[in-house]
This record gives sequence, C-alpha cells and structure tokens, in this order.
Amino acid sequence: MLKFMKENAPAVGTKVMAPESFQFNRNLSDPILNDPVAAANLNIVAGHIYGGGLIAYPLAKQKGKEVWMTEYLINSPGSGTNMDTSWTGSSRDGKKH
Repeated sequence: MLKFMKENAPAVGTKVMAPESFQFNRNLSDPILNDPVAAANLNIVAGHIYGGGLIAYPLAKQKGKEVWMTEYLINSPGSGTNMDTSWTGSSRDGKKH
C-alpha cells in the first residue's frame, strides 16, 4: 500500500482513500501518514471498525487528513435487531458516528 501511495496514487486523478483496513489497523495507515510523499498523495484515511470500535486518530488529524468509516454493519433479518435501513434511517445512523 505504501508503494502504491508513493508511486501510483497521483495517476488516479481524484481523491484517494487508503488503506481500507479491518479494525482500522494503523500498522497499514501509519506508514503512509509518516511518509511525506505517500501522505501528500492521501486525502482520506479509510477503514472498517469491525471488532475495533471508533477511537480518535491523532496522527491523521495532525497530517490534516479526513478519517472515514467506510462500512457499517447492519445485522441480518431475524437477528433480533430492528434497524431502519431506509435512506433516512441510514443517514441518521451515519451522523451518530
């Protein structure tokens, strides 16, 4: 991922998000943020929080990067969870986080 962010991300031609890691694994995102070339090519630090929870990311903030949670678990029908999966409900849930 670091090599891609340094060498190929500029050719994408739009904002780039990375690394899309499970549990927001900072072992994947910190090297990008700590490399000046890679960090300059990164717009959004993105990841999944499954099993990890939401916590602050001071390094991303220090580098002026947006932080996005890119997936949100919606339990399946019959699981006992009654979630509103309409656009309105999903937007409301997204604003909570």
